[in-house]
Amino acid sequence: MSSFVQKLLILLVIALFGAATVYLILHPELMSGALPVSKHSVTIAELAYSYYGDMSRPLFPETSLFLPLPVQLVISFVIVLVMALVALFFPKARRFVMLLTTVACLRHLLWRGFETLDVSTITAGIVSITIFVAEIMAFVAMLLSYFQVWGQTDRKSVGLARYSADQLPTVDIFICTYSEPVSVLYRSLVGALSIDYPKKRVYLLDDGNRQEMAQLAARLGANYIARSENIHAKAGNLNNAFKQTNGDLILIFDADHVAAKCFLQETVGFFMADSKMGFVQTPQHFFTEDPFQRNLLASRKINNEQDLFFHVIEPGNDYWGAAFFGGSGAIFRRQAINEAGGFAVETITEDVHTGMRIHAKGWKSLFYNRDLAAGLSQESFADFIKQRLRWAKGMTQIFVLENPLFKWGLSLPQKLCYLSGIWYFFHGLPRLIFLIAPLFFLLFGFKTINAGFVEVLMYYIPSFLCATLGYTIISKRMRHSFWSEVYEVAFCVYITLTSFTTFLSPGRAKFRVTPKGGVTDQLNFNWRIVFPQVMIAALTMVGIGMAIIRGLSTPEYAGGIYTNLFWSLYNLVLLFGAIYVAQERPQFRLAPRIFRRIRCELKLLDGSIAVGYTTNISESGLSVIFNEPVPIAGTVQIKIMDWELNETTIVTVQTVRSSLNEYNQHQVGFRIVNRTEEQHQKLVRHMFGSPDIWENDYVQQDTGASFWDLVTVPFRLSGVKEQALKRGAPRFHVTLSCMIQTESHQIMANSDDVSESGISLFFKKNEPVAIGQSILVHIQWPSGHVSQFPGQVMRLEDAGQGQYRAGVNFMGLTREQRVELIQQIYRPKEGLVRVAPSINKLFHCAVKGASGQPVTGMSQEVSEMGMVIVLDANAAHQAGLKSGDDVQVQIQWQAPSAQVQQTQQRVYPGKIMDIQQQGSQAMTLVYFQGLDMKTLDEISFHIYEAENDPAFHTRIS
Repeated sequence: MSSFVQKLLILLVIALFGAATVYLILHPELMSGALPVSKHSVTIAELAYSYYGDMSRPLFPETSLFLPLPVQLVISFVIVLVMALVALFFPKARRFVMLLTTVACLRHLLWRGFETLDVSTITAGIVSITIFVAEIMAFVAMLLSYFQVWGQTDRKSVGLARYSADQLPTVDIFICTYSEPVSVLYRSLVGALSIDYPKKRVYLLDDGNRQEMAQLAARLGANYIARSENIHAKAGNLNNAFKQTNGDLILIFDADHVAAKCFLQETVGFFMADSKMGFVQTPQHFFTEDPFQRNLLASRKINNEQDLFFHVIEPGNDYWGAAFFGGSGAIFRRQAINEAGGFAVETITEDVHTGMRIHAKGWKSLFYNRDLAAGLSQESFADFIKQRLRWAKGMTQIFVLENPLFKWGLSLPQKLCYLSGIWYFFHGLPRLIFLIAPLFFLLFGFKTINAGFVEVLMYYIPSFLCATLGYTIISKRMRHSFWSEVYEVAFCVYITLTSFTTFLSPGRAKFRVTPKGGVTDQLNFNWRIVFPQVMIAALTMVGIGMAIIRGLSTPEYAGGIYTNLFWSLYNLVLLFGAIYVAQERPQFRLAPRIFRRIRCELKLLDGSIAVGYTTNISESGLSVIFNEPVPIAGTVQIKIMDWELNETTIVTVQTVRSSLNEYNQHQVGFRIVNRTEEQHQKLVRHMFGSPDIWENDYVQQDTGASFWDLVTVPFRLSGVKEQALKRGAPRFHVTLSCMIQTESHQIMANSDDVSESGISLFFKKNEPVAIGQSILVHIQWPSGHVSQFPGQVMRLEDAGQGQYRAGVNFMGLTREQRVELIQQIYRPKEGLVRVAPSINKLFHCAVKGASGQPVTGMSQEVSEMGMVIVLDANAAHQAGLKSGDDVQVQIQWQAPSAQVQQTQQRVYPGKIMDIQQQGSQAMTLVYFQGLDMKTLDEISFHIYEAENDPAFHTRIS
C-alpha cells in the first residue's frame, strides 16, 4: 500500500468520525434508547435482549465518564484528528505520540473500569473483570515500554589512535559452544582471529568437550578450553574460562556470531575513556532470515524479530544507564565481573541477570549501536518458540528470585527498565485473553463490554488509532504494531504456561541450546506447535458464523454484534499469521550467503579481463554481475578485490548458472572448487569483515502493507516453488543458417538459439537424427564466416509443422574452437571479446612499436583490458604503427590535473587492435597482453582509486 493511499485512508477516517460526531450532536433525539428502528417499533435494546440478554447500560447514555456524551464525542474526534495529523506531518514527534497515546488509553481504561463492567452474575462478573485485568496488564506493559524508549542514544566510537600499544588493555575473546557444528564455529573463530587488535587472545569454550573442536582450534590457532561437566550451562562455561584467563577485558560471542575486523578498535576506547565502564553491548545482527521472514515470504517487508530490541529498546535502556547484556557481542571489564560474583548461575537468562548485578555494583554500561558482529537466526518456528520460552522462564526466575524493584544498588530508571523487560514475558496472558474474549459474547452471550457499539467505538477508535500509528513512529518504523501482535499471538499460549509454572516453581531449568547450521529439503508444516492457535481460530470462525446468521435473521439489530465481530475478524488474521509461520519452507544452503558488492576480475579465455561485482558471496561460491555478456567456459579463476578490507583473493570457480537480465547484464553463479584453507579464511573475512555490510539490511515498514502482506500469505505461498539451477551459459535467440553433418547425411537446419555450450536447431522430420547421436554442426554467422563444432544431440522433440527441434551440446571443443565461438557470439565486429567497462581518465602514455621509436600521447579511455590512446597522426605514421602490431605501452600513472605531482611509470606489453586517423590525431585501441594478476591489480588500483591515496606506494609494491 502506497504512502498516498495510507494518508487518504487516515483522512477518510477523520472525515467519517467527524461527520458522525457532528450528526449525533445536531440530532440529540438519536441518543434515546427507545428510538423506533423498524415499522414494528422494536427498539434496539429489545432486539439485543432477544439473543444476548438485557443491557444494564443504555445504548446512548446521557453521560459517559462523568461528561455529557456529546462532549466525549468531541474529545474522541480531537484525539483522532491530532494523532492523524501527527502521523501525517510530524512523524518524528515520538514523545508527543507517547503522551497522547497514554491519555487516549487511560481514558479508555477509566471508562471501562467505571462504567462497562458487568457484575450482574458471578459468571458475567468473572468474564468481565478478567478482560478488564488483561487490559490493565497491557496498559502497564505499554507504560513501561514507553518509559524504556523515552530517550534514544547514538554513541560515537572513542578511537584508539591516541593510545600506544603498551597502553591498550589485553582482551580475551570467549566463543561459547556446546553442540553446534564445526562449520558454524569455523566462521566465528576466523572472524575473532581476524579482529584488528594487537593484544587479543581467542578462546574456544567447548562445553561439549568434542575432539573435532579441539582440532579446529589448533588448526586455526585459537586457544581451547573444555570441561567435563556442564554445570550451569553457558554461565558455568563462562565462569570456568574466566578463572583460567587474565585479560583486562572479556569479549563474549555465541557460537554462531562472526565479528567484524574493527570490533575492538571501535569498542575498547569506551573503557579507556571511563574507568567505571563495566560493559559495552553491541547489537546482534542476524544475516539469515528468521522463521517469520522466511516462512511468510516477508524478508523485504519486515525486519528480524529481534531488531526492534537492539535498535530501539536498547538505545532507550542506554538513555537511562541501563543497557542490557544481550548474551553475545558484549565486552566486559574483568573487575566488574569479579565484583558481581561472576556470571549469574541462578537463572537460565544469565546475560540479563549478570548485567543487572553489574549495574547494582555501581558499574556503568553502554550500548554502541553499530552492527559489529552477525549471527544465525533460528532455523525453524519450533526453535523460535523454544528460545522464547527459555527467555520467558529465565526472566520470570529473575522476577521471583531477585526482583529488580527491590534490588539494592539499582537506580529507579534501571529498576523500571529491567521490570519492563521482565513484564514483556507476562504479556502472553492478556494476549491470550484478548483472543478468547469475543468468543464469550459470540458463543455464549456474555457481555464482555456492557455498552452500546457507538460508545465502544467512541473510546476504542482513539486508543486503537493512537496505539497503531504511534507504535510505528515510536519504533522508528522498524516494526508495525500489527506484526508485534502476530509475534505475541504466535507464542502467547506457551509463554503464558511457562511464565505461570515458573512463577510457582522458579527452580533452575535445563538450558537448551538453539540449533544452528542445519538444512532441510522438505516442506514441513508443524501442526503440533500451532495446535492451540488452530483450535482458537476454529472456535473464532464458529463464533463469526453464528454472529453473521444472527445478524441476517434480525437485520434491525446489527450494532449489538459489530464490535465483537470486528474484534474476532482481527483476531482471526493474527491467528492465521501465527499458523502460517509453522509451514517451514525448504532450506537448501548449508553455507549462508552474504549480500555484498565487491569488485571482481575474471580472466577470459583470450587473455582479456572482465570486470564485475558480486551480488552475494558465501564460503562455497559467489554470484557476480557483469555489465555486458561474458564468455565463460569450464573452470576459470576469479579475483575478488576487496578494497574496503585491503584484501585480495583468487579462487578457482565453475559456472553453475548463467542468465541475462532485462538490461543485458550477465548474472553468473560460480561454485568454488579446490578451496584451500587460506582461501576459506579469506572468504569468511570478505563476508563478515566489514560492519558496513549490514547497514542497508533494515527496512522502513509500510504501515498499510503489513496487514495486506499477511492477509495474502496463503496465495503467495501457494505460488512459490524452489527454483532449479539455470543454464550454465546465457542463450541468445538468433536465426542462423546451419547444417548438421552425420556420418552419412548432410541436413539443412536453422538455429533457434545459441550459447557457448550448445545450440537449438530446427529441421525436417524425415531426417535421420537420434538422441545421443554425435554430429558436426556447421554455423554461418551474420558476418558470413562459417564455423564447425562437434556436438551431441541431447534432446529431440516434435516442433509441429513437420519439423523436429533438437538440443545439441557442443562436445570436445579445442581452445581455438572455443575462442572462435566466443568471438562470433559476443563481439563479431571487433573480432575479440571486450567486456571490461572503460572509464574516461587522462594519463600520459607512450607507444613503442617494432621501430623502437616511442610515440607520446594521452589516454582517452582506460580499463583493465586496454586503452584508447590519442596519438599524433604523423608521429604514429613515421613510427610505422598499424593494427595487429605488438607494442610496449608506457603509462605515467598520475592524472595531469592532480595537485601533487607524484608519478609511477610502468610499461605493459600490448597489441594494437585498431588505429584510425581523425584529422591530426590517431585514435589507437591497444589491448594489454599476458598480464599476471599482480599487474592487473596494479592497473585496477590506478584506474579506480584516488591518485593521492597515502597508501599509494605500499599497495602497488
